[in-house]
Amino acid sequence: MVWGIGLIVLLPLSTRAQENERGTPPSFQLKTSSNARQSFPTYTTDEIPLDKLQAEDAIFDKGKYPYRFGYNFNVNLDIKKEGTLEELADGSKIWRYKVKCPGAISVNFLYSNFHLPEGSKLF
Repeated sequence: MVWGIGLIVLLPLSTRAQENERGTPPSFQLKTSSNARQSFPTYTTDEIPLDKLQAEDAIFDKGKYPYRFGYNFNVNLDIKKEGTLEELADGSKIWRYKVKCPGAISVNFLYSNFHLPEGSKLF
């Protein structure tokens, strides 16, 4: 009986944070004129100030504060102005813009003023 109550209490906590449709970006599959990935406009962040962050963590990571998840770079990017648009033979379009983060293990993006038209996909 206790197991049943515990299971009922924990079930609402099961959530999905991100949908994954799987699949490959069309730009990886199609032969396009700008398929050379190095030719895309690119934004490169500054280096992550690892020494500074590790020194801060040595002070704050004493059980009083949550562990640091990452380091934010606040940027204002507009792929319509800075990215590359290519129209494919079937009439579909691909916008491309590369973001490089030297030294990063993973990269997360937070968007504002962001709209994908119906039928669009973001990879």
